[in-house]
Amino acid sequence: MKKLFIIFFLYTNVSLSLEIGCNFEEVYTSGEIQNGILLFKNKNMRYEYFENELYTLIHKNNSFYLIHNFNTDIVEKINKNTDIIQNINDIIQDYPLIRDTYETNNLKITIEKNSSNFIKRIGVQSSENNLSINFFNCSFMPIDDKYFKHFNFVKYNKKND
Repeated sequence: MKKLFIIFFLYTNVSLSLEIGCNFEEVYTSGEIQNGILLFKNKNMRYEYFENELYTLIHKNNSFYLIHNFNTDIVEKINKNTDIIQNINDIIQDYPLIRDTYETNNLKITIEKNSSNFIKRIGVQSSENNLSINFFNCSFMPIDDKYFKHFNFVKYNKKND
């Protein structure tokens, strides 16, 4: 019984302290492609597009914040159109028990996993969006909490960490 408790405790402890960074590539049916970086730490997530005209999304304390990349002083709390990003956050929290498919409301998500049993590709199908999100160069690594602040925003630079 003690061994079972220790294994459960270690498994729970590992899943609660998940820290990972990945590059991503969103591919839309129109052929449009967007690139960026995803950081995840203890249920907090940062989804940052590389394009200066786009934005960074921060998820923390069950809220989403949109920060404009061209002016990081502009911060908006958002409540609408968060289904896809909320589902990505939830799926990452399932690691290492990520399922092959997820369905919520009008959203169908299919998952392909890499050799580490982490997400390699997410396929999203809905009435509004059909896209693939490819994750690559994923690293389980310590991530500084400063990257999850929506005020006093810090641009992510892997070289500095």
